[in-house]
Amino acid sequence: MVSRVVFVFLLISTVFSQFDWIDGGAPIRQGQHIEWQRTAGSGDSGEIIFAWSDTRDSMRDVYVQKIDSQGNKLWGEKGIAVTTAYGRQEDPLLVGDDNGGAFIIWIDYRNEPDTKGDVYAQHVLSDGSLVWSLEGQPIVVKEGAQRNPNMCKDGNGGAYIIWKDFTLGQYEHVYATHISSDNQIIKPGEGVPIMTNDSHHNGISLEIAGLGEAAMAWVDDRNGNLDIFGQRMLADHENDTINTLWSTVEEGGKAICDAEGDQNYAKITYAAGCCGTEGITVTTWQDDRNQNFDIYMQYLWVNGDPFFQAYPEGLPLTDGLNSSQTKPRVKADDSGAYIVWYSDQNGNSDIYAQKVIASQDDPIQWTENGLSICTAQDAQTGARLTVSGNGGAYFTWQDDRNGGDEADVYIQHISSDNVITMPENGLIISNASLIQKSPVVRNDGSGNAFVLWEDGRRGSGAIFSQHLNSNGQLTLSENGMEIYYGVDGKSDNIKSERINDTDILLYWEDRENGVNSTYNFGKIVSNDYGYTYQNAISVPNASLSDNPAQLNAEVKKVGNNLFMGFLQDNFQAGVDPFEGYSQYFQILNLPSLDLVGDANGTWLNPTDFFQYDFISEFGRDLDLLVNDDNTLFYFTSLSEFFAGPDIYVRKVGIDGQVYWDAPKNLTNDPASDNFVRNVFNTPDGGAFIVFDKIGSENYSNITIMSQDGENVEGFPKRVCEIDSNQFIEDAVDVGVGIFVIWRDNRLDGSSDIYGQLFDYSGNPQGPEDGIVIAEYDNDQTNAKITYHDTLNEVLVCWEDYESGIDYNLACSTVNLANLNVNDIFGRPTYEIATGQGDQINVDTYKAENGNYMIVWEDSRNNSDENLQTHTDIYYQEINTQGEYIYGDNGIAVCDSYHIQTEPKISLYAKSDSQQSYVIYWTDLRSTGKDLLYNIYAQSISHDHQLSIDDSYPVELSLTSVYPNPFNPEVNINFYNPSSEKISVNIYDLNGKLIETLYNNQLNSGSHTFTWNAEKYSSGIYVVRLKSSASVISTKISLMK
Repeated sequence: MVSRVVFVFLLISTVFSQFDWIDGGAPIRQGQHIEWQRTAGSGDSGEIIFAWSDTRDSMRDVYVQKIDSQGNKLWGEKGIAVTTAYGRQEDPLLVGDDNGGAFIIWIDYRNEPDTKGDVYAQHVLSDGSLVWSLEGQPIVVKEGAQRNPNMCKDGNGGAYIIWKDFTLGQYEHVYATHISSDNQIIKPGEGVPIMTNDSHHNGISLEIAGLGEAAMAWVDDRNGNLDIFGQRMLADHENDTINTLWSTVEEGGKAICDAEGDQNYAKITYAAGCCGTEGITVTTWQDDRNQNFDIYMQYLWVNGDPFFQAYPEGLPLTDGLNSSQTKPRVKADDSGAYIVWYSDQNGNSDIYAQKVIASQDDPIQWTENGLSICTAQDAQTGARLTVSGNGGAYFTWQDDRNGGDEADVYIQHISSDNVITMPENGLIISNASLIQKSPVVRNDGSGNAFVLWEDGRRGSGAIFSQHLNSNGQLTLSENGMEIYYGVDGKSDNIKSERINDTDILLYWEDRENGVNSTYNFGKIVSNDYGYTYQNAISVPNASLSDNPAQLNAEVKKVGNNLFMGFLQDNFQAGVDPFEGYSQYFQILNLPSLDLVGDANGTWLNPTDFFQYDFISEFGRDLDLLVNDDNTLFYFTSLSEFFAGPDIYVRKVGIDGQVYWDAPKNLTNDPASDNFVRNVFNTPDGGAFIVFDKIGSENYSNITIMSQDGENVEGFPKRVCEIDSNQFIEDAVDVGVGIFVIWRDNRLDGSSDIYGQLFDYSGNPQGPEDGIVIAEYDNDQTNAKITYHDTLNEVLVCWEDYESGIDYNLACSTVNLANLNVNDIFGRPTYEIATGQGDQINVDTYKAENGNYMIVWEDSRNNSDENLQTHTDIYYQEINTQGEYIYGDNGIAVCDSYHIQTEPKISLYAKSDSQQSYVIYWTDLRSTGKDLLYNIYAQSISHDHQLSIDDSYPVELSLTSVYPNPFNPEVNINFYNPSSEKISVNIYDLNGKLIETLYNNQLNSGSHTFTWNAEKYSSGIYVVRLKSSASVISTKISLMK
C-alpha cells in the first residue's frame, strides 16, 4: 500500500489580486455581426450613402458610409460611427439631406431593456462630420416601448420622423417630429401625437409629399376588416407642433380604400411634378375584394381625394388571374408611377411590374396584369425599385434560380419608352458563392444606378456594392465590390492549453465561415494582451486546421508542437452523409501555429474500421493523454455499426505515426452507451479512464489501461455497487491516485455528490459505497474538483438547489489523509454565493500562492423587467486559512449586457514573483435579434514571492527515512525544489526493481511516501529517488 502526506513548508508571500485587463473583459473572439436593413439615400450626384449596424466594439452600434460611382469610400475605410452609446443601437433608417449628407434614426436600448426601446437620431454632413455627439440626439425617450420608427426627407433639407407609442392602452398611438435643415427639432425627446384613434396602424409607409409635407399610408382595422388609410402632415416649428392635414389627430386619418374584403401591404410615394402640380402622391396595396389577391393603386390629390374618378376604391392592376399577387411597392416621378409585386401564377414567386400614368383615359402603360420582370425557375424575392431620373425604372431582387444553397442578385431596367434594356429575366449583379440577399437600388442622379446587398460569399456577412448604367455596363468589379466585412456566426466550446511560462492557447469552435462549416480557431494570449480593446482585437485568430467540419477538439502540447484531435463531421465535410463522424488529428508548430502535414488533418482510421456516428448530449467524447515518449493516447466514444458507443483508444506520435493495427476497445458493451469523461496517466505508462455507462441503468465506471492499450484484469468496474443512477461529474490526480466525484440519486431520487479516491491500480481507498460529499435536500449537481497539494485536500464545488428556489454555489473540502469531509456541523465548508438568482457553471483552480480560485455564472443582477435572462461572471478566492478574499458572494468579473456563460480559469503566465490566471467565457453581449456568441477573457494576477528557509535545500534531497530498520512500513521523506517528473523506486541488492512507489509529475515541496513491505522477506533494500537532474539512493533494512 502506498500513501502520501504533503507538508506545508514556509511561505513568505505578499498576495495582491487585481483584474489586469479592460473592464468587462477583453475580446478573444469578437464578431462584427452586420445587420443590413437595406437603408440608403443619395448623396451628391454620383454618390450613395447607406447605414447598417454591427458589433465591432462588442455592443451593437450604427455606422454609415458614402461611396462614389468608382467605388471610392468617402467616409473612411470602415465607415463612420454615428453612435457608440452604451447598450444596443440597431435598425437604422437613412434619408439623404439633399446637401450630400444624411439623417439617420435607430432604435436605442441604452435606457430600457430590449423589449422596449427609444428612438435616437444623427445628422452626418457631406464631409462626414457629425452634427451631434456620438451619444446621438434623442427623438423620443419615454418609459415604455417606442417602436416602428420611419423617416422621410421633406424636400427642404430636413426630415420627418414617426413612431408608435405602445404605452397608452390597447391601441398604439402614432407620434411624429421634424428636423429642420438647421437641425431644429420639434418637441425633442417626446414628439407630437398625430393619430390617437382606437385602431391599429399597421405597416405605416411614410414618404415625402412635396410642399414641405409628408404623406403616410397604412393598414387599419377600425371597420372590422383591413382597409387602407392615409394622412398628410406639415411641420410648424414656430408653434413647435406637427399639423395633420387630412383629418384631426383624434379621427386618425382618411380612408383611401375601404372596399369589401381585406386590403393589405400599403405603400405610398411622391409623384413629383405629376399633373403639372406639386403634392401628388401614389399609393398601392394588396387587395382580396374579389376573393383573390390582386394589386390596386391610386393617385391622390393633395387633399387626399382619389384621382381616378372611375375607380374611387382604387385602380386594379391585376384581375381575373387564378393566382396570388402580393406585397406591392411603388416609386414615381413626373413620367408616371412604377409598381412591382410578386406573383405565383407560374407556380413559384416571380416578379411583375406595371407603369401607371395619371390619365383618366388610358393609365395602364404596360402589359395587362403586369409586365414580367423575372419568371426564371425557383423563387425571386426581396424586390426593390427606383426611378432612374430619366423616365425609366430599375428593379433588383434576390434570385434562387441557380439552386442549392445559392442565392444571387439580379437587376432589370425599363427605359422611358418602355423598352427592357437588359437580358430577359435580368442581369446578374452577383452570382458569387453562397448567399447574396436583401438588395436595394438607388439612382445616382445621372440615370445610372447603385445596387447594395448583403453578401455571404466569405461565410460571414458583408455589404457589397455595384454601379452600372441602364445598358448593364458595370463600373465596379465583377460580382461587386466589398464595402465592409464582419465576422459573424457562433463561437463556443472554448478550451485552453498552456504553452509555456508566459503564454496560453485559447481555442474554440467557430462558425464564422457559415453554418455549414465548423472550424477550430485559436489565439495565443500573454499577459499584455487585454490592456485595451484595440490591443486585444489586433491579435489575429489562427485556424488550427483547414478541415471545414471539426467537432469536439482537444489540444495538447507535446514537445515543441501542438497535437489537436477532433471529430470530422462527414456530412458537413461533404465526404459521405451516411458515415457519421471520423477521428482526425492535426499537428501544429509552435509558436507560429503553422499546420504540419495535411492541412485538413490526418484520418486516424484509414482502413475504415468503423465510424463514430453519435455525439452524446451528456458531454465530451474525445480525450487526449500525453505520454513521456512524446506519444499520445487518443480516446473517443465510438459506435460500430448500430451498436451503442464504446470507448476506444489509439496511440499516436507527435510525428504523426499511428501505432497498433486497429483501435482498442476498452468497454466492449454494445448494449450500453459508454462515454469517456476523464483520463489520467498512471505511473507504469498506462492510463486511468473515468467514464459513464448509459443504458437501462446508468452507472459511473473506471478502467485501468496498460501501456499497450489493454484493460488490466478486473476492469472496467463501477465506482460503487449501489443500485442508483450515477453520472461522472469530475476527477483529479492527487499524486497518489485519482479522486473521482459523481452525482448519485440513491436517496429519494434527487441528485447528491459522492466521491472516491482510487489508487493508480484502481483500488478504492475510501468507503466502498463512496464518500458522501454533499447530501442535502433537492439536487446537488454540476460539481468541479481541484487538488491542493500543500494542504493535502481536494475542494469540491457544486450547484446546490437545497432551497428549492434558486441554485446556490457551495463547496466542501475532503482531507486526503483520512478522507473525511471538512463540513461544518453538517453544512458545506463554504457557501460561496447565495441569494437572488442562480449561481451555476462553476470552475475551480488552485493558485500558486495556495489560494483556491473559484469562478461561476451568476444571475443575481437579472430583473423581472428584463423579460430575458441576464447572467454575469463572478469570482472568489479562499486563502489557506479558509477566509474569503472578496467578501461574501464574490465580485463581478464581467457584468456586461445580456449573457456571459460557462467560465473557466487557468494559469497562463508564471514568474518567481508574479503569476497570472486567465478567466475565459462565452459572451453574448452582442446579442440583438439573434443570439450572438463570442469569446471574452479577463486576467487576474497574484504578486507572490516564495521564500524558502535556508534549511531547505535547493535541489532534490532525501531528508529522512524512518523507521530504519522497519517492519512492515517505512516513511520516505524528501524535498523536491521544482515541479517536475519524479520517480520513487525500491530495488533489492541485486539491482532488481521490485516496486515503483511513484513515477509522474510532482509539485514542488516536501513529500512523504510510505512503502508497505508486508509481502517481502527480511533483508536490505535500496530506495532510489530520481529527477531530471539528480539521483539519490539509500539503504533500508526490513526486519521481520
